[in-house]
Amino acid sequence: MSLLKPIIKDIVSLNTLKINAIITDINSTMRKFYREIVKRPGFSHVFYTLCDSYGFQLLIKDILQILKWKEVMAAVSKVVAFFKKSKLQLAFLRDY
Repeated sequence: MSLLKPIIKDIVSLNTLKINAIITDINSTMRKFYREIVKRPGFSHVFYTLCDSYGFQLLIKDILQILKWKEVMAAVSKVVAFFKKSKLQLAFLRDY
């Protein structure tokens, strides 16, 4: 918590009532953080959710398994690869 205090001070002037939700980017980090923060006074009202970014990645992965979206992703990948190989064309694109 000592590492978190300066952050809370900067963001909400130590008024934890201004915090309504906390999300971290890694599931294991969130679980450890929750175990520690739940013991602290002033955080009982805070909503915690586990690793939204990971859940979103899994959703996108599932969507890309659908044949229609696999084809779209393949076409997009070709365009990206083309511009990655051709710096001049990428420069033209950026100017456009």
